[in-house]
Amino acid sequence: MQTRSRHLATNWAFSQRLLLLAFIVCSALAGAACLWQLPALAGSGPAPAGPPTPGELDLSFGDNGTFTTTVASDNASLAGAFTHGEDTTILVINTERPEGINTSAINIAVTNADMAPITISQQITTGVSSVARTAAQQADGKIVIVGETADAQGRSVLVARVGPDGLLDENFGTAGVFTSTMLDFGAGIAVQSDGQIIVTGSTFNGGTGEDIAAFRLDDSGQIDTSFGSNGLATITVTNGTDRAHDVAITSQNLIMVVGQSASASGVGDDLAVVSFTESGQPNPNFGAGGFITRTVGFMFTDFSAALDEQQGRIVVAGSTAPDFPPTTAYMHIDSFTLSGQADPTFSDDGVLTVTVGLASLASAIEIDDNSNLLISGASFNGSESPQGGSAAFTMIRLQPNGTLDPTFATNGIQVTDLGPTYDFANAIFRLNGYIYLGGQADQLPGPGPGRLVVAFARYFGDPAGNPENYRLFLPIAVR
Repeated sequence: MQTRSRHLATNWAFSQRLLLLAFIVCSALAGAACLWQLPALAGSGPAPAGPPTPGELDLSFGDNGTFTTTVASDNASLAGAFTHGEDTTILVINTERPEGINTSAINIAVTNADMAPITISQQITTGVSSVARTAAQQADGKIVIVGETADAQGRSVLVARVGPDGLLDENFGTAGVFTSTMLDFGAGIAVQSDGQIIVTGSTFNGGTGEDIAAFRLDDSGQIDTSFGSNGLATITVTNGTDRAHDVAITSQNLIMVVGQSASASGVGDDLAVVSFTESGQPNPNFGAGGFITRTVGFMFTDFSAALDEQQGRIVVAGSTAPDFPPTTAYMHIDSFTLSGQADPTFSDDGVLTVTVGLASLASAIEIDDNSNLLISGASFNGSESPQGGSAAFTMIRLQPNGTLDPTFATNGIQVTDLGPTYDFANAIFRLNGYIYLGGQADQLPGPGPGRLVVAFARYFGDPAGNPENYRLFLPIAVR
């Protein structure tokens, strides 16, 4: 290397041509990030710094890598953030609950990759109170949101659709909003390849329990009565309370729902994964009668799901605790084959728990083109506990076999403290080579105005990564 550097230094014209050629090739292949990989020329000053480590906080974003905003409220929680097109428009969807007021509204805000400025384009105030749980993006860039609305008559599931500009789509439902009492609450939403929309939740089964349920809307926001039984698909996992958390749809339009069921032991919760056929019937080729369950202890947050059809599996992530009230909590990750069997290629038996600090929570999961898993949530340290105290944004990256990726952040783990108390990252999306975490942060210790704000942090991705990797991945809102 020393001989080559001396030669380049003594033949400056040649070195100029070589540098120009390297720049042209590098820019064509991977952009300016390639400049990190060029060797220093003798006499040209110090060598440039090496590339940032994947998962490293981008200090040029916001305030030293993080950004917080009230988005019109002093008490807000994030339900989703979505990118649209090459102009890097980002739509931020959140629920605001003004301090001391027993109402809530759904805000749709528009911003850019730097989160500046961020402005409200739409507010949804159906009923007395409206809550956004999560959302999904259609192929045309429109976003469908699921949640609930409540009034004096009770609670209904709410589905709204907004365009890339953040405004309600007047061609969907009634003035952009659909409501129904078919489900007791809306938990998950996904879009089929033909544009039809699957909404999941639970419904009372006529006894003392609840069943996991789903309905389907057409592109105009009308119930598809050919789905399930008169438009509603249900499955009874137990005689107790079974609830859906998230939904994913395979390329064959099989509907995969992850949720919880009453534990067979009567203590704690079981993880439940349910599969419906495209027509809304229990999938006979999945588990026993269309569902599987796994004992996980006590669920502390909802579980989210991601499909990896390249590996032939569905991976789910959430938080569990060994006791209640919890003395600790874990990130809990399960991998199943698409037929409902434990995945032997993931952590040997398909189950993995990860603890960051004294306790940690997981909420959102993404799988990239290399079958690596990104999982976001929160972690607690010191005297903190999952029952309260302070927590920090936390993200881990797992390799396809379930081991922490040593090339990501610090041995596969990234912890970012945003505020003095409780920070929770419940969304992941990737854009232009960066990884964004979104969630909420407590800005003040204890209750009071200004406490909960929408928060983001930005990290470096893989420099040589395929730009197609940096797309939307769906969050699950924490209840």
